[in-house]
Amino acid sequence: MTTINTTTIKIGTFEIVSINKIKPSEYNRDICDKHATKQGESLKDLNWAGPLKVDNQYNLMDGHHKFTWCLRNNVDRIPVYKMWWLNNLTPKQVLSVILKLNAKVLNWKPEMLLSRYGKLDENYRIADEEQQRYGIKNMPPSTLIYAFFNEASSTDKFREGRCKIVNLEHAKKILLELSRLRNEYGDSMVGGTAMREIARQSHVCFKQELRFFDYLIDEYEDMLRSNHPYTNNIKELRKHLDKKIKRYANK
Repeated sequence: MTTINTTTIKIGTFEIVSINKIKPSEYNRDICDKHATKQGESLKDLNWAGPLKVDNQYNLMDGHHKFTWCLRNNVDRIPVYKMWWLNNLTPKQVLSVILKLNAKVLNWKPEMLLSRYGKLDENYRIADEEQQRYGIKNMPPSTLIYAFFNEASSTDKFREGRCKIVNLEHAKKILLELSRLRNEYGDSMVGGTAMREIARQSHVCFKQELRFFDYLIDEYEDMLRSNHPYTNNIKELRKHLDKKIKRYANK
């Protein structure tokens, strides 16, 4: 059982302040107009059932959609719960708190995390620039994250902004080849899960020799040309390519 230290409970203070005193975060996820409208409807029905959460400098930590609705509708005074122990945070700490307070919100997509951490971390910035260049439709974020970090987009390491680029040159090779294959064979043939798997296996190949990567791409392209039944069956694709690479390594 997980326990919390109850001898040093920190309790914030409740205040009613001018909306101009509150500083929304540039690191929060993009505002969804539909969600902001729903928050406004909730306020009309229930009034302030829950205040906005701010740190000791009134940086907004939780409640950006509610804040946005109030700003758009000329609400000038709003209640806040000030977590005074969150004091003089760095930008990365601000983002960390925002994410922790929104842990159950599934709207923080991988591309949003790349974008936000990209403002604070060089590794994420580079990856985000490539995401912008390729476009989400052409390069699924999970594939790009594997290519750069060899990490799943759902892992705590990625979501907490702790990933480092494994090898920039290799990552760009992976993306270039996968982009070429998708353009030539279409996204129905070269699906997102398959791209992610090729990116994952590419790192294994690069640990051996560059020729292993070339062989992996050639084998996968042969499967696409022949409309192989395993191309979009991730479990069978993994086993099939694993066997091929092991045989190639033993030649």
